[in-house]
Amino acid sequence: YMKKRSSSSGRNDGVDTNNNAEPDFLWFGTTERMKESTCLFYHTLQVRPLKRIPKARVMDCPTTSWWTEEHREEVKRREPADYAVWRTANAILDARVIKMREDIRRTL
Repeated sequence: YMKKRSSSSGRNDGVDTNNNAEPDFLWFGTTERMKESTCLFYHTLQVRPLKRIPKARVMDCPTTSWWTEEHREEVKRREPADYAVWRTANAILDARVIKMREDIRRTL
């Protein structure tokens, strides 16, 4: 899930004329962790979840839980950049989910 952000100059084309280091997109999750990603999406945007999530454009993506260590090593060897992005995305998701849970606990 990604949400386009306006630049600090008020432009909506992603061009930041003030040279801020802030990214043009907010990242919310990964396909392998769709439930956590969706919860984080709703929490971050402060909107109520839909009663029924639209599935017209949703593809069934098999999880990587069946992967052996040998499979992971093969991906690392063949696609090191993709693997690095995937690991980074999961680390960011872990940190944001922890913060979301702390936010929710504080409001209870």
